[in-house]
Amino acid sequence: MLKAQKPGFRLIISVFGYTGRLDDYFLQLKQFFDIHLAQGISQTKSCTQFALKYRNITHTWHMPRYMQVS
Repeated sequence: MLKAQKPGFRLIISVFGYTGRLDDYFLQLKQFFDIHLAQGISQTKSCTQFALKYRNITHTWHMPRYMQVS
């Protein structure tokens, strides 16, 4: 379980080896991040960043500073 972190941490999820069994899971996870976070990498170092790599495709998001709780 991911516990509360200080703003500015990075979470990278990478899956090596493709079986197809995880497609639905990663689609749902990507949709969740698309809805709740800003897409792309932030230029601000104190911004919390997320990356998801699956099937050799990397998607990135960040949590805008106004959404972060200190």
